[in-house]
Amino acid sequence: MQAVLNSFHPASTLARDRMIDGLPGRLDKIEGYFELAETAAEETAARIDQLEKSATATSKVVKQLTGNFAGVAHDVEDLRTALQSVTDRLQQLSQLAQSTAGAQQEASQVLARSKLHDEQISAVLDSLAVQVANLVAERAQVQAIEEALDTLSARVPDWEVTANTMATLCERLDDHDLRSSRPSRHDTGDQASVRLIENETTGPFVEVSSVDVAWKVIANNLQACGVVKNDANRYARHILAAVISGQLIQFKGSTADLIADAVAAAIGGAIFHEWRVPVGLLSENAAADCLEVVYESSGCLLLKGANRSAFEVYGSAIRDLVARRQFTLAVDARLVLIASWTHGPAAFPDGGTLSELGPVFDTDEFSMRGLSAQLPLMQFGHLAVDDWRVLHSPAENTLLALPSTLRERLAQVDFVPGNLWLRVADRAYAQLRLLSTGPAERTLHAVMKQWALPWAQSLGGPVEALTRSITELQSEIDAQAVHAEHVE
Repeated sequence: MQAVLNSFHPASTLARDRMIDGLPGRLDKIEGYFELAETAAEETAARIDQLEKSATATSKVVKQLTGNFAGVAHDVEDLRTALQSVTDRLQQLSQLAQSTAGAQQEASQVLARSKLHDEQISAVLDSLAVQVANLVAERAQVQAIEEALDTLSARVPDWEVTANTMATLCERLDDHDLRSSRPSRHDTGDQASVRLIENETTGPFVEVSSVDVAWKVIANNLQACGVVKNDANRYARHILAAVISGQLIQFKGSTADLIADAVAAAIGGAIFHEWRVPVGLLSENAAADCLEVVYESSGCLLLKGANRSAFEVYGSAIRDLVARRQFTLAVDARLVLIASWTHGPAAFPDGGTLSELGPVFDTDEFSMRGLSAQLPLMQFGHLAVDDWRVLHSPAENTLLALPSTLRERLAQVDFVPGNLWLRVADRAYAQLRLLSTGPAERTLHAVMKQWALPWAQSLGGPVEALTRSITELQSEIDAQAVHAEHVE
């Protein structure tokens, strides 16, 4: 058994034998592995070759890019220089635009002055047209006289005295023709009609430096004429609004001249002038001469009986002055213009075109005091500032641009008054809103009654519709007053 057992190989030997027996198969596998490794190594070598080629190409491209970047840097520097030049040109263009804006503003100012000059030329042409018409009529009369003189000369050639007389008359007629061929602004007939009365006040003056002082002086003088206090205070505000607006304040009725004198004393300063407009003026020379005389030396020009002659014939200079003031042109507004109307068959009814330039107050509607009432003394106001508009502060003057409901009322009654009158009414409405503390209906009622109704009567407009609208406004005001009393 021991011999048998010794004939068996040990486990290690068997394991070694098995390993030796398996070496050929494993060598085949290892050879296979080597083959695979060789294949992979060959692929890797091919890839390395490709990478070397790619690296070489990449280095060439990098070198090319480096050269290109050097050129780009030069181009960038050129672009930077170009941008700097463009910036400089833009600055030059900005300066040129600023200078162009300044030139445009100057051109606008020149255009505004040219428009004003055109208006003045138009007014002068209208005046020249009237003068030419007058000269044509005078020329016809001169020709008739010459024909009569020729007839007389033919009939009495032997009369020496008559011949001498005719020669003298011919010389005078020749002189008259020479004067007629050169029309002068100072016509003889108009000079004879210009009779200015200079009123120099002697009493103590009230320095008018605010709207309250101006209103109190005007109200005091209205009371001095017999107007009751409430009406005097109310109408004083209306008058002051027209004065600040640079309009023509007008009075009609039986006491028109008396009230006009009182208002002129309240606002005329140390010296104010009075011109009694004659009947039958045929040119604007008289009014132009009056304005030229009083413009620098007077505080007020009072036109008494302004409707004795046609205002559209003689009042062009006054109308132009008021119109320029309404459109805020560079016109001195210190001179106050007042007019009184007269009644009768020789006067123009409803004032003609006078009522276009400001309010019209019917003095017969003023409530008057009785005979036993004690009246205050007349006061004389003197404007202590350069212009009536300066009485308002700058903050208050900005309110003049506020819209009004006046145009809505006018549209309801189909009243088309014209652009000049609309500007007059708008400025009056704005001033009254600044001066009055009551509701807006009171201001609108005043403008409709003192400004709109007289102009409608002069134009032949819808007077009845305006009267109804004014009555409705008064009813609304009365209803508000009654409601306020009940609330209190």
